[in-house]
Amino acid sequence: MKLSNKLVFLGIGTLTLSAALLTNYQQEIRDAFNQMRTAPAVEETVAIKSPTPTAESNESNLAIVADPHLELLQTTFNQGVMMLHAKQYELAIPAFHKVIDIAPEMPEAYNNMGYALLGMESYQAAQDFFNSAIELNVNLLSAYFGLALTFAKQENYPLAIGAMETYRHRTTDDDPYLQQAYDHLQAWREAGRG
Repeated sequence: MKLSNKLVFLGIGTLTLSAALLTNYQQEIRDAFNQMRTAPAVEETVAIKSPTPTAESNESNLAIVADPHLELLQTTFNQGVMMLHAKQYELAIPAFHKVIDIAPEMPEAYNNMGYALLGMESYQAAQDFFNSAIELNVNLLSAYFGLALTFAKQENYPLAIGAMETYRHRTTDDDPYLQQAYDHLQAWREAGRG
């Protein structure tokens, strides 16, 4: 069984996997999964291999407490992530619905659902899921990026710019997607003037 790192999908035309952000959010996902435990902790631990973002990356081991609900959550989340990566959005959506049913407080599930709906061109629904992710975790930067993309797809450039500016202001200077954010902002400002 594999535990997926959080995926961040960025890009206005296509959604791509961000290996750098996978690494940055590994601890957040681990914490989110550990918070899902509802039964008393069992002392038996299970080693879970995290999928590697690139062939040259090292796989990392993650020890967590064995719990049937947690295992179902991990498996289902991983299935949804794999479907997103394969751009099989219509298959990712039911997986993330199930994750949300199991763990309604997990912002990453709402965020990934937003990207699946964005891929399906269901912009209003995607917007709702990105907003839900932000309500659950105001520091989930990829949700602001996704929200900006949904507004841009609907040609609501002032709101797209506002969401992307939030992303830009909250991210770090070494963020590999910072330049992409600047490029989107410039394009949307020009489109808004035309």
